This record gives sequence, structure tokens and C-alpha cells, in this order.
Amino acid sequence: MKHLFLPALFVMSAACQQPATPQVQQLSGDSLPPEPVKSNVQVVLTELDTITIGGQLYDIEDASQEEFDAIPGMLADTSETRTIAKAEGLVERRGDSLVFRLDNGQEKTLVNNLSDNDDYAEYHYQGYIPQLRHWVVYNGGYEWFSYDLVSKSDGKMLSTIGIPQLSPDGKHFICSNSDLIAGFTENGFELYEYRQGKIFLVQSRQLNKWGPVAIKWKHAGQLLANMIIVNQDMEESTRYVRLTPR
Repeated sequence: MKHLFLPALFVMSAACQQPATPQVQQLSGDSLPPEPVKSNVQVVLTELDTITIGGQLYDIEDASQEEFDAIPGMLADTSETRTIAKAEGLVERRGDSLVFRLDNGQEKTLVNNLSDNDDYAEYHYQGYIPQLRHWVVYNGGYEWFSYDLVSKSDGKMLSTIGIPQLSPDGKHFICSNSDLIAGFTENGFELYEYRQGKIFLVQSRQLNKWGPVAIKWKHAGQLLANMIIVNQDMEESTRYVRLTPR
């Protein structure tokens, strides 16, 4: 039996995760982003050349690791003691329980289930995103994991496939996961919108040709990604790319 503990996050391409259907509101038709940009150029494009995110068509261009690393973003943190110390008394570890103090005065408690079966779940506090008013929790299970967002207002939870990366204006965030070889989990990304205190799922996309370890906004009009590519011999390689809108 395999339990996915937090250190396994740093080898994200081999991570196994149970797919979860986010409990969020879908955007209505009049709130959806514009249709993808259409080009008149007659060329054959592949998933390694372009990608559509939130209705916008992006060209995939080579970038450097230095350019990617220079962009601030949320990272997995293996020291729960350190992250809880930053929570100003609103998050507490009580043995197997992770306790959150909500705005309404109540407590939200996540209890580890260390049973040796498919119900195994172990929670680790990762931090707080003030723009979203949600705490982030790593949930490691039996051959799966998720990142769960806990609302500071009412304790409601949203399960996502990866660490949330916030847009510069704080109105969107994107979660991604790379799992090309194992294939037990969704290999792709989820795009969300945060509007009027609620989270809406804008897009959920599975990818076949590359695995998105992380996708971050450099600025409002451009994103950078750390991707995993697998060759015919099932050997992995890392590529850093710039996503430039057409």
C-alpha cells in the first residue's frame, strides 16, 4: 500500500492523485471568456505549439528556467509548523486534527484517517491566500492527492488538482498536475475565477502531449509553464515555456 506524503510533491510528474470533481459553480454563458482567437494562417498546429486557456489562444515558445523561477508563486511547504506559525492563531494542529477558526466564530476540523485502506487521508496545512480568502491544505491519500481550499468565511471546501497560482489581478487562479507516465490521475490544468466571494470553474483541460508541473502568470497578458515531455522510450525531460497570446 502506498501513501502519498508531502515530500512526494516535489516529483510531481510521478504523483498519483484521485480525480476530484470540484464543487464550484459553473460560469453562465454570458460570463464566459471570449471565443479563442482564430488565425487565417494555414499551418498544422499541435498541442506542443499552442494552448487555449480561458478562451485565449496562446503560442508556446521556449523560455528559461531562470525566467520561470523569477515569477513569484505558491510552493509546496513540508514544514507545517512553520506555515501554522504564520497563521496568527487561526490554524492549529491538534494531534491528527487540523483546526481552522472561521470568520463566523465556528471551527472547521480536518481529521487524518490513518487506516490501512482506500479511506486513508492525511492533511497538511500549506498556507493562506488572502486574495481568495481561502486556506490551502495538502490532502495525501492512498495513491492519490489533492490540494483542498478551505473558505475562511464558512469552511466550505474545494478540491483541486494542484497548488493554486494566482493571476496578477487576483481574479483568477490556475492549478495544474503532471502525470504522463503513471496515468492514474488527471494530467492537465484547472482555471478558476474568483468573483464576489465565490469560486467559479472556468475550464478543466486534460493534456496528452505534455504535463504541466506548474503554470504561472508573468503578467496579465503572458504565462510561463514548467512542462514535462515524454519520448518514445518513456524518458522524461523538462522544458520551460512562455505562453504568449495571439
